[in-house]
Amino acid sequence: MSMELSEDFKRLHYLLEQAEELQEEGDWQLAFLMWEKAHALSKELNHLPSLAFTHAGLGSLLLDDEQYDMALEHFEQALALDEQLQNQDQLIDDHNNIGSVYYLKGIPYQAIRHFRLGIEIAEAIADPIKLAGCCWNLGMLYLDMKQAEQALPLIEQTYELLKDAHQMEIIRQQQVKQAIRETRRLLGLPPYRF
Repeated sequence: MSMELSEDFKRLHYLLEQAEELQEEGDWQLAFLMWEKAHALSKELNHLPSLAFTHAGLGSLLLDDEQYDMALEHFEQALALDEQLQNQDQLIDDHNNIGSVYYLKGIPYQAIRHFRLGIEIAEAIADPIKLAGCCWNLGMLYLDMKQAEQALPLIEQTYELLKDAHQMEIIRQQQVKQAIRETRRLLGLPPYRF
């Protein structure tokens, strides 16, 4: 019995790895198939952490494919499971993902709510990288809403968090710097000293 269970978990681990790898490579169809298989096996094993993870993975693919309503369903299911599991780290991602769907659907106030919830949790568990992601998304949303005064502190905070974490990629750093420059220009503020 335990040998069989161990084999099932090995298979689940393999499916999850394959789904992530295929998604990173841009093979949407095969990635979706692997996520679905991993989801079914997670359900069969009643392994809630993997089930939440597969919902998030499926939601991510659907979001990339602009199937916002279906993506939202998966992200909300991941959120419900992660709340049940009290998985604070994943809750940040869940709120950030849900906020992103609402952002792309043009429902800014729901997006703001979820980005803020992600920020609160990231601050509570002191995760600078995830905090930076939530701040960035909320800052970009405010910028799109022509609320540069609200956007600027969030974008600057993103820069400082990533700089302090020593994990900022060059491309991301340039994106953040450009957003700071543009927002300060819109507000008529002097350039930021990087």
